[in-house]
Amino acid sequence: MRAALYLLAARVSDAGMLRVRAVTVAVALVALSCATSAPRSSPAVEPPLPLPRSSIAAVLASRGELGMSEQQVSALEELDAKLERTDAPLREELRAHHEAKKGPARPEGRGGQGMPGGGMQGGGMGRGLGRGGGSQGGGRMRPEGPAGEAFDPGAVHQKLDDNDTAAYLEAEQVLSEAQRPRAREIASRYREQVFERRRKPE
Repeated sequence: MRAALYLLAARVSDAGMLRVRAVTVAVALVALSCATSAPRSSPAVEPPLPLPRSSIAAVLASRGELGMSEQQVSALEELDAKLERTDAPLREELRAHHEAKKGPARPEGRGGQGMPGGGMQGGGMGRGLGRGGGSQGGGRMRPEGPAGEAFDPGAVHQKLDDNDTAAYLEAEQVLSEAQRPRAREIASRYREQVFERRRKPE
């Protein structure tokens, strides 16, 4: 009789242990599922490094690779400073244009009142992308230039590019025949990066 009771108690104990193990495994699986299903935070995207201010500055940054002499470095630094002075008014116009896009602008036309910030120009094409409406009612909004005319950032960027090209060609005359091919590659890559960043939305 006692043997039978011991056997029954053992079976009951084994069943209890099995239930405990089953509960433990279930809890572990739920915890694992929660851990794997939790969204992983994506790594922070670092902002791109600032570009040199000109093709000449990009070439100067590789002076060691090009084996430039002190006289060449000095001459290119002088040309780059001259270019910076020439470009300063143009860059100020762009800065003022970007600031104007953040605030109210004057409506174009006589129909009504437009919405603030509705006249950003896209892609340097000189077209106002207003939200104010059509031919009647509120006119489209267009940022203005210093004299009140519609501002065309594309034209300013083109002028900056023309100035950069002219200055680089002058600087190239300071370099030797052996240095010019690699310097032109550096300048071309710099200009490609400038164009790529201009195409990105602000």
